[in-house]
Amino acid sequence: MEKATPENNSHILEVKGLSTYFYSIHGVAKAVNNVSFNLKRGEILGIVGESGCGKSVTSLSIVRLIQSPPGRIKEGEIIFDGTDLLTLSEHEMRDIRGDKISMIFQEPMTSLNPLYTIGNQISEMFIRHNGYDRKKALDESIEMLKKVQIPHPEARVREYPHQMSGGMRQRVMIAMAMACNPEILIADEPSTALDVTIQAQVLNLMLELKKTYETAIILITHDLGVIAEVAEKVAVMYAGQIVEEADVEYLFDDPLHPYTRSLLKSIPILGERFEKQGRVELNEIKGIVPSLYALPRGCNFYPRCPEAQPECNEAGIPLILTRDNRQVRCILYNNA
Repeated sequence: MEKATPENNSHILEVKGLSTYFYSIHGVAKAVNNVSFNLKRGEILGIVGESGCGKSVTSLSIVRLIQSPPGRIKEGEIIFDGTDLLTLSEHEMRDIRGDKISMIFQEPMTSLNPLYTIGNQISEMFIRHNGYDRKKALDESIEMLKKVQIPHPEARVREYPHQMSGGMRQRVMIAMAMACNPEILIADEPSTALDVTIQAQVLNLMLELKKTYETAIILITHDLGVIAEVAEKVAVMYAGQIVEEADVEYLFDDPLHPYTRSLLKSIPILGERFEKQGRVELNEIKGIVPSLYALPRGCNFYPRCPEAQPECNEAGIPLILTRDNRQVRCILYNNA
């Protein structure tokens, strides 16, 4: 394994200049374009943005699960514990996936294999990474189901995915992801399609597991309420790029990028309609997300930005480090 020299020993993950493109007859789609961020041990980083902004592709790139063709990690570095994951062989990556870096995929019903029991699928993690025999692996699987608060785990390990509810399947995915005590957990929309009660239980479970195992978490979601509740740092993505990164308190109290401000304004306020005694028009971000095959020359948000200036579309806009140690991709803060 090729070793890189970490710039900061507290960073368990450093993503530098990551670009992942998809190639088709229509051209080149820049799904992730020069994305950089760091993750500290035990930290929860939230990645937010509209559908199609590159959140999931970023996470799949980290664990090198981009299907090729049509996708390809074009450039960048993904440094985990001092090792650039892009320099490893597929065999070496298999040793890391599920053991050191685990992922909860967006839809548990399609992520779980319908032909195998829950017990068999969790046991595979212990057999593959810890070398357990099948009996010990099954016993550990039952223990993991207990930890994720699934009732009657001794019976549940013999059931198939279709016999469980959405919330149960999501807990099984968490049990699989946490089976080997990973150093990083990537959760891609872990509460999608769950009712609010089950959603709260799943999020609390992730927080408890983080405290127990000191696991760093990358939480990918479009739900800003979830981010406000559990994340410590937030990266806002738009059209394949990070447009703002800040501690969660700063981002919600004083968003800098026009896209972040528009995103926060679009959240419906509970009870507002009754307070104003009538219909309340929801705030929306005008226009549409640009095609990844034909992005603007400058700022990707330029066609929709209410504060756009002519120079915004002249050249690419870099991430600017502000005086309060935040990052924003906008010319309004060139002297901030």
